[in-house]
Amino acid sequence: NALYKLRVRTLNHAAWRPIIGAVAGVGNVITLTVTGHGYLTGATVWVESLHGVTNNGTIVRGNYIITVVDANTISLDGTIFSGTY
Repeated sequence: NALYKLRVRTLNHAAWRPIIGAVAGVGNVITLTVTGHGYLTGATVWVESLHGVTNNGTIVRGNYIITVVDANTISLDGTIFSGTY
């Protein structure tokens, strides 16, 4: 009559959200327009490509912790905007 507990962890397979624009935000942080994103500050998001925008000369691809600016805008913490979107 043993009692067993099992915890299953899976990856969050959230839908891709289109990036409408990328600009230099406050402090020159990469700031993205993502219409109706629904994220909370502190979330980790995957960015695949920003076509012309780099993080201080390095390609923007990977996981980034975000700060929510508003319902349609997020910034990628610890980044430095360079290039042109």
